[in-house]
Amino acid sequence: WRVPEEGREYVMEENERNHLATLPEKITVYRGSRRKKDRGMSWTIDREVAEWFANRFPARSKYVLTGILKRSDILAVFTSDSDTSENEVVSDRVRIVRVEKASAKRAAAYTAKKQDSLQRNRSGSD
Repeated sequence: WRVPEEGREYVMEENERNHLATLPEKITVYRGSRRKKDRGMSWTIDREVAEWFANRFPARSKYVLTGILKRSDILAVFTSDSDTSENEVVSDRVRIVRVEKASAKRAAAYTAKKQDSLQRNRSGSD
């Protein structure tokens, strides 16, 4: 990600570049983690996705970090038309404003969406 800014936008598809342009100036993002102080670059704009990431492996500690960043500090966004898109936001400039225990209930909601989407896709390809 530490390449010159010019041309970096081509890591995204055209629809993702368009989506980035429509985001508000300040954005709330979430990250699921097993650590309270996680400085990763991959975040999501969908809280349920962060809950799923926090709960995907057995661990004693599971957290959802809430952060804020400026649209200009986003390096890339990765979305899809699927309702199970992770709505990923890549940035190394997120300011963490809250750390909470992860919710298995919210993670289950995203898992149910993923399973439903897979089932629909299988039904459509038969």
